[in-house]
Amino acid sequence: MRHMLGFFLVVTVVMMSSIFAQNPGNLWTAPEHPESVAGELLVKFTNQVSAQAAGNQLQSMGVQVVKEYTQFGIFKCSYDPNADMDAIINQANNNPNIEYCEPNYIYHILNTPDDSDYSDQWALNNTGQTGGTSDADIDAPEAWDIQTGSRDIVVGIIDTGIDYRHPDLVDNMWTNPGESGNGKETNGVDDDGNGFVDDFRGWDFINNDNDPMDDNQHGTHVGGIVGAVGNNNRGVSGANWNVSLVGLKFLSGSGSGSTADAVDAIQYAAQMGIPILNNSWGGGGFSQALADAIEQANQAGILFVAAAGNSSSNNDNSANYPSNYESDNVLAVASSTDRDGMSSFSSFGATTVDLAAPGSDILSTTPGNRYQSFSGTSMATPYVAGVAALAMAQFPGIDHVTLKFRIMGSAEPKSAFEDRTVTGGRLNAANALSTDPLITTVKQKDTDDVQNPYDITAFIVDDGSISNATVFYSLAGAGSGSDSVSMSANGVEYSGQVPAQAIETTVTYFVRATDNDGNTVQGQVNTFKVTANPDDGGCGSAPPISIDTGNINFDGLATVALNLLLFIVLPYFLLRRRLL
Repeated sequence: MRHMLGFFLVVTVVMMSSIFAQNPGNLWTAPEHPESVAGELLVKFTNQVSAQAAGNQLQSMGVQVVKEYTQFGIFKCSYDPNADMDAIINQANNNPNIEYCEPNYIYHILNTPDDSDYSDQWALNNTGQTGGTSDADIDAPEAWDIQTGSRDIVVGIIDTGIDYRHPDLVDNMWTNPGESGNGKETNGVDDDGNGFVDDFRGWDFINNDNDPMDDNQHGTHVGGIVGAVGNNNRGVSGANWNVSLVGLKFLSGSGSGSTADAVDAIQYAAQMGIPILNNSWGGGGFSQALADAIEQANQAGILFVAAAGNSSSNNDNSANYPSNYESDNVLAVASSTDRDGMSSFSSFGATTVDLAAPGSDILSTTPGNRYQSFSGTSMATPYVAGVAALAMAQFPGIDHVTLKFRIMGSAEPKSAFEDRTVTGGRLNAANALSTDPLITTVKQKDTDDVQNPYDITAFIVDDGSISNATVFYSLAGAGSGSDSVSMSANGVEYSGQVPAQAIETTVTYFVRATDNDGNTVQGQVNTFKVTANPDDGGCGSAPPISIDTGNINFDGLATVALNLLLFIVLPYFLLRRRLL
């Protein structure tokens, strides 16, 4: 027994030593990387430098600059695919002139296996034809009574491309005004000076040409959900009858694409002023380059609608990208069924997924004048993008953050999405066009704080202005009574403070808002507890281990060391005392 325990002790020491010995400098290296492009990295310097200067600094590492993304200050670089990627990344991240160096991650389309048994679009107006719940649709006909869209609103389909010849899409395809008319489409000249020759219908960032034709099916299906032409006596209808769709192809025919090409597509959208981007794809690890690109899109006033993922997982605990990026323009979407339940494949997250939308068995366009039913958060996401375009047409001049909270505030509360999405609701197109105040209340977590007031936050939008916003609250348990406090505004964000309470008090609260027309709306009712043992959110609050931070994750190392101590070293000494 002593020999065996001694062996465990030696193993423990070796394992703990290797944790530090295998990590040169100050970097913690993840043992495995998500899928990435072999021999490619993305690098950003701390200060703006030219491609030549960047190449000179990287040359000693065996890294060459391939392409510069000038708007973001990011360089795509190549290296010998047989070289040690971790070693190169560590060396680069130890360079004080480099802000970060990371793999060029690969992303994939997010559809699940298709099911073509359904012949109707239940998601738009479900009359029970699929056996589902009649109220599980997005109330599209009610929305179309108000607004059917405008071709002045452009939606970028960042995907596998789009069949721009499909009869149900062709009238809603975008044309670049700077590259259209008088033969500009094919004259071989960059007429609008944007760096892309003859990009009259979008761009293919994989093959670097002006033909974003869909060689998969996914992008065309997504595009049809956003904006297949409505009321044309043909095929299907999109959430938006009249809109301009542009194919920004970064995913190949096999359904995969790289961070670099995604960054390219986002940069193009920002350059061309495309206000809404649909992103029905995911994968890879955290990418600072992609996070930077999305934040630049945010600064450019672009709404970034992203699929929550199809892994049936909690994104609060296990991040899904790009939907988990924290820029204000990201709107993350889960998938719902025709019974207003969460789709079995759909990822979710009480703090990281904003709302649900129909995504199971969705009929839409596919290449070659065809129609098929697919399932996935990939299908839910374009319903949200399409409704966002409807709202932009209805409220000209609306900014992207107000648009995001108009969509969220109009979500229809459903029990299946409570505590699984931020809003606890499912997309409702008619509500998104409402002229009443729309309220998104942030849920207050349980707390053990009995000294400081509790901040209640809500995002409130309206077609005019909000004249009054108030938090109403009642107390139970150790505290009792009810009261209200006025909220102050910072843009669409409103805040008010509930006074501190004693331990074992339950606070129930809601927000009520009145607009300049006298319309009054009450938001969702929420509760939190003042308790000595508040829920800390579980493992979802732990920081991720990442190769690109440039810092040791001491929490991670401490956990490893503590586990080894508790389960191997400590039992050894306890048993050793008994044996001796």
